[in-house]
Amino acid sequence: MKLFGHTLEGFAKAIVILVAVFLVSTGLCGLSLGLGYNFMSSSNTPWNNFLGVMALCSGFAIVLSVAGIVLVLIIWLISAAVRNSSGKAKDNPQKLFDSDQNGDGKKPQ
Repeated sequence: MKLFGHTLEGFAKAIVILVAVFLVSTGLCGLSLGLGYNFMSSSNTPWNNFLGVMALCSGFAIVLSVAGIVLVLIIWLISAAVRNSSGKAKDNPQKLFDSDQNGDGKKPQ
Protein backbone atom coordinates (compact mmCIF):
# COMPACT_ATOMS: atom_id res chain seq x y z
CA MET A 1 0.00 0.00 0.00
CA LYS A 2 1.45 3.36 -1.01
CA LEU A 3 0.58 6.65 0.63
CA PHE A 4 2.23 9.87 -0.52
CA GLY A 5 4.98 7.89 -2.24
CA HIS A 6 5.84 5.79 0.82
CA THR A 7 5.13 2.09 1.09
CA LEU A 8 3.14 1.29 4.23
CA GLU A 9 3.46 -2.07 5.92
CA GLY A 10 2.42 -3.61 9.22
CA PHE A 11 1.21 -1.27 11.91
CA ALA A 12 1.25 1.85 9.73
CA LYS A 13 -0.98 0.14 7.16
CA ALA A 14 -3.41 -0.94 9.90
CA ILE A 15 -3.57 2.61 11.29
CA VAL A 16 -4.28 4.09 7.84
CA ILE A 17 -7.06 1.57 7.20
CA LEU A 18 -8.63 2.11 10.63
CA VAL A 19 -8.52 5.90 10.26
CA ALA A 20 -10.17 5.60 6.84
CA VAL A 21 -12.92 3.41 8.33
CA PHE A 22 -13.36 5.93 11.14
CA LEU A 23 -13.69 8.88 8.76
CA VAL A 24 -16.12 7.12 6.42
CA SER A 25 -18.30 5.86 9.26
CA THR A 26 -18.33 9.30 10.89
CA GLY A 27 -19.48 10.79 7.60
CA LEU A 28 -22.19 8.15 7.19
CA CYS A 29 -23.40 8.68 10.74
CA GLY A 30 -23.59 12.43 10.20
CA LEU A 31 -25.29 11.94 6.86
CA SER A 32 -27.95 9.65 8.28
CA LEU A 33 -28.68 12.00 11.15
CA GLY A 34 -28.62 15.01 8.82
CA LEU A 35 -31.11 13.41 6.45
CA GLY A 36 -33.70 13.35 9.15
CA TYR A 37 -33.39 10.22 11.23
CA ASN A 38 -34.91 10.87 14.64
CA PHE A 39 -34.19 8.44 17.46
CA MET A 40 -37.40 9.37 19.26
CA SER A 41 -39.57 9.06 16.16
CA SER A 42 -42.14 6.32 16.18
CA SER A 43 -42.79 6.45 12.45
CA ASN A 44 -42.10 3.10 10.83
CA THR A 45 -41.37 4.18 7.25
CA PRO A 46 -38.84 2.39 5.03
CA TRP A 47 -36.75 5.57 4.75
CA ASN A 48 -36.63 6.03 8.52
CA ASN A 49 -35.75 2.35 8.99
CA PHE A 50 -32.94 2.60 6.42
CA LEU A 51 -31.50 5.70 8.08
CA GLY A 52 -31.73 4.01 11.48
CA VAL A 53 -29.83 0.95 10.29
CA MET A 54 -27.22 3.17 8.62
CA ALA A 55 -26.79 5.23 11.80
CA LEU A 56 -26.52 2.10 13.94
CA CYS A 57 -23.95 0.40 11.67
CA SER A 58 -21.86 3.54 11.34
CA GLY A 59 -21.96 4.05 15.11
CA PHE A 60 -20.62 0.53 15.65
CA ALA A 61 -17.94 1.15 13.02
CA ILE A 62 -16.87 4.36 14.80
CA VAL A 63 -16.54 2.57 18.14
CA LEU A 64 -14.70 -0.42 16.69
CA SER A 65 -12.29 1.69 14.62
CA VAL A 66 -11.41 3.92 17.59
CA ALA A 67 -10.83 0.82 19.73
CA GLY A 68 -8.73 -0.68 16.93
CA ILE A 69 -6.64 2.47 16.55
CA VAL A 70 -5.92 2.59 20.28
CA LEU A 71 -5.10 -1.12 20.38
CA VAL A 72 -2.77 -0.97 17.35
CA LEU A 73 -0.97 2.09 18.75
CA ILE A 74 -0.42 0.36 22.10
CA ILE A 75 0.86 -2.83 20.43
CA TRP A 76 3.07 -0.77 18.10
CA LEU A 77 4.64 1.09 21.04
CA ILE A 78 5.19 -2.14 22.98
CA SER A 79 6.79 -3.89 20.02
CA ALA A 80 9.05 -0.89 19.38
CA ALA A 81 10.14 -0.85 23.03
CA VAL A 82 10.81 -4.60 23.04
CA ARG A 83 12.69 -4.41 19.73
CA ASN A 84 14.89 -1.54 20.96
CA SER A 85 15.59 -3.12 24.33
CA SER A 86 16.58 -6.52 22.93
CA GLY A 87 20.02 -5.22 21.96
CA LYS A 88 20.20 -7.23 18.75
CA ALA A 89 22.49 -6.01 16.00
CA LYS A 90 20.91 -4.41 12.98
CA ASP A 91 20.59 -6.35 9.74
CA ASN A 92 23.08 -4.26 7.78
CA PRO A 93 25.26 -2.32 10.18
CA GLN A 94 27.51 0.34 8.75
CA LYS A 95 31.17 -0.55 8.96
CA LEU A 96 33.81 2.08 9.53
CA PHE A 97 36.56 0.53 7.41
CA ASP A 98 34.67 -1.22 4.64
CA SER A 99 36.61 -2.41 1.61
CA ASP A 100 33.59 -1.70 -0.60
CA GLN A 101 33.78 2.07 -0.75
CA ASN A 102 31.71 2.51 -3.89
CA GLY A 103 28.73 0.52 -2.61
CA ASP A 104 28.47 -1.56 -5.77
CA GLY A 105 29.57 -4.86 -4.23
CA LYS A 106 32.98 -4.81 -5.94
CA LYS A 107 36.28 -4.29 -4.22
CA PRO A 108 38.31 -1.29 -5.38
CA GLN A 109 41.30 -2.10 -7.61
